[in-house]
Amino acid sequence: MIVGGQNEATAGRLRRNPFLPAILLAAIAAGARLALLDHQSLWFDEIVSETLAKQPFGGMLHDVARAESTPPLYYVVLWGWVRLFGSTALALRSLSVCFGVLTVLVVYAAARLRFSRRAAFIAGALTATHPMLIWYSQETRAYSLVVFFVASSLYFFLRARQDVSPRNLAGWSIAASLGIATHYFAAFVVFPEAALLIYIHRSRIRRLLAATTLPLATSALLLPLAIHQRNLGHSSFITKISLSTRVRDTGNELFLGNYETSALGSGPRLAHYPAVYLVGGCLVVAAAAFFSIRRRASRIEQRDALLLLTLGLAAFALPLVLIPSAFFYRNLIVVLPPFLLLAGVAFAPLRGRTAIAVTGLLAAAALLAPTAVIANRRELERDDWRDLAAQIGPAGTGRAVLIYPSSSSIVLLYYRPRLEVKEAGILKIRELVLVGRAKLAIHDLPKGFRRVEDMRIGRKRIVRLQSGKLRQLNVAALHLRPQWRVGESTRSRGQDATLLIDRSRP
Repeated sequence: MIVGGQNEATAGRLRRNPFLPAILLAAIAAGARLALLDHQSLWFDEIVSETLAKQPFGGMLHDVARAESTPPLYYVVLWGWVRLFGSTALALRSLSVCFGVLTVLVVYAAARLRFSRRAAFIAGALTATHPMLIWYSQETRAYSLVVFFVASSLYFFLRARQDVSPRNLAGWSIAASLGIATHYFAAFVVFPEAALLIYIHRSRIRRLLAATTLPLATSALLLPLAIHQRNLGHSSFITKISLSTRVRDTGNELFLGNYETSALGSGPRLAHYPAVYLVGGCLVVAAAAFFSIRRRASRIEQRDALLLLTLGLAAFALPLVLIPSAFFYRNLIVVLPPFLLLAGVAFAPLRGRTAIAVTGLLAAAALLAPTAVIANRRELERDDWRDLAAQIGPAGTGRAVLIYPSSSSIVLLYYRPRLEVKEAGILKIRELVLVGRAKLAIHDLPKGFRRVEDMRIGRKRIVRLQSGKLRQLNVAALHLRPQWRVGESTRSRGQDATLLIDRSRP
């Protein structure tokens, strides 16, 4: 009787304060994202974002078209954010944290429109603890913002599914357009939403077609930019990975986030397992969700679950069919909002038992495991450029830093701003520090130098060469002399690198 009384009292408090679950979810989401926000150093893509945001507004827009593969909206928002809060790692990443927390609240609100409080809380909890969403809420990139807009479009989609009012359609149209202006893959969610709304409310087709005008216009305006960015080849690395591997890795990311299976034990990476294992796991999860919804959900919940499943599958399948060259796990983050809402229904249907909901909450808690483990597994983290910069040593004369590939110099210069690029001339050095990928190969040591240190830092490697006396180095001939070639393997010779020296040199 006491336990029952306590449960009734808790339920009464929730009824009197409907905002309490949302506050609790926001606190969980913020804690999971802020706890390790500065644990990892900024990596290459984040430094690119920071460099763009610090430019004048016009120059930033120009360079987004030249250096990025996404629309400009995120960088417009980041540009203003940097001027308000600065460009430290914490300041840069806090923008993504804010939208990550807001996404949790939007998913909760969307679930409350059509489902029970219990289903909404579980959907929000899964969103708050999902490792992929946490990872990209801690990164200075566009992914957290696009997920927020996709979740917002889903919220207004569910509202319009009930009431096709001008207000609901306007909300959907604006959220859909902003999502597309943030990341091109948002289109694979919002246009299926539009198609479903047109099918459901066929008698209001003119009003619905008018609502799609803004997203269509946004897409049309961004199309030349998308073609230009694609032609620059910034995402050409994707096509070097087989499509089957990318599909398998995307399934892994959507379940476990941006981590390898070895984060949870001593086993090999998931990518080394046959694809049938992942397919089998997906089928088991799908079968359990189907059984729960089919047996326990109301008819309304079943219809809405079918809509969410259609949206999620469409967002996954359409890019696979239409633009397989861009199918990559980071881009597919947009499928998570409909699937997380679907999971909320599966774990807490109206006629479900408390044990099923408890299982859902336990699943949400378990999703925190990869995020917790990552803090102690350097090989699973982002490249640690902060430590690499520190390992070079204090500023001084007689040392040069050769970094491969050349583009990585932008990250090292962020953490060692007193380094400068040296493109020509004669240097006198007694120490040369090579910085590159873990598979960095050195083809013959330069004459008079010996290797005194060879260290791996995560997926990077730092090699220190020293000489007993000052030796001349002709910078202009650096890449022409075979013994200076730095590559990933003996078959990859003559890779470009950047030479940096301390500004304190005389």
